[in-house]
Amino acid sequence: MEKHYNKECDEIDQLEKEGRIFVIAPSEHVTVKRVEGNMDKLGDLYWLGYEDAKR
Repeated sequence: MEKHYNKECDEIDQLEKEGRIFVIAPSEHVTVKRVEGNMDKLGDLYWLGYEDAKR
């Protein structure tokens, strides 16, 4: 499973470098869990996405 995931990540990186796809992803490492109760962390992630989208 991990090998398959890593292979797909490599393929995405290559396609992005070739200009064949546009990747939308956070500009910073995300530390929010799937079920996050910390509203400050969720707010920070929201604003990160907002600012990334503006750029």
